[in-house]
Amino acid sequence: MDFGEKQKALVMQSWELIQPNLGYLSVRFFTEILDNIPEARDMFYFLKDKKDSHHNNHKMKTHALVLLKLTCNSVVRLQDKGDIALPEDALKKLGSIHLAKNVKDSHFEVMREALLRIVHEGVGDQWSDDLGKAWELGYDKLADAIKMKMKE
Repeated sequence: MDFGEKQKALVMQSWELIQPNLGYLSVRFFTEILDNIPEARDMFYFLKDKKDSHHNNHKMKTHALVLLKLTCNSVVRLQDKGDIALPEDALKKLGSIHLAKNVKDSHFEVMREALLRIVHEGVGDQWSDDLGKAWELGYDKLADAIKMKMKE
């Protein structure tokens, strides 16, 4: 399935619904990732060797917001031809960071599932299977672009 005008419209409309609660949803998003990939804590300098809960970590909250915004904005801005609308140097940097942190395919899958749950939560009763598929397709395009840069 291609990321067409219908998918783009669904993602853009849902993004508008999500934005007012972005701070809360970003922490939920990042927390879901950490809860499902406990070893991921060691990938983030601000979580290493911390005895306190990551829920109270200001740097984690800031990173979570950046991560969710980057992910969502990348999906929202998919170009008509279906390519990720990130500059080449940004994709290279993301690829090198993910490679250095030893991110695995299974981590991308966990992130996709967390994103879909957060979008679902953010849009509430506006959720539909078509909306979920649009976000999934958009996320997969971003993940594939990062994975490609990890191999280069």
